[in-house]
Amino acid sequence: MPRRLAHDLVGAVAGFAAWFATLLFQGDLDRTIEALHGSGTFLAGVVQMIMFLGLAVIGSRLPDRIERPVSRQHRGIFHNLPLFILLTLLTLYWVSSDASSVSSFVLAFIFGYDSHLFLDVAL
Repeated sequence: MPRRLAHDLVGAVAGFAAWFATLLFQGDLDRTIEALHGSGTFLAGVVQMIMFLGLAVIGSRLPDRIERPVSRQHRGIFHNLPLFILLTLLTLYWVSSDASSVSSFVLAFIFGYDSHLFLDVAL
């Protein structure tokens, strides 16, 4: 069982990946990269990225909050990787068809949750 710091760090990376995927689906990636390379960043993008990182870190902590780790084999319904991969694919489809803030934030949370499950499987 990885430590909480590992889940937090990998969850933050997953949040950045969700933010990046959302920008890609919205078609804002080029504009965002230009703004980051330019003289300054726009505040809304920075706030949105921080929200993505926070939601992903919360998602990366949730599985062990729901099901306390008893042993290395603590795989209940909330640690079911195939179920959450399916949920991730459905959420990606939702974001690609309607890239609203709600669907994007759900994607960040789901990416964080998935990062927890992948880290549990890997370590």
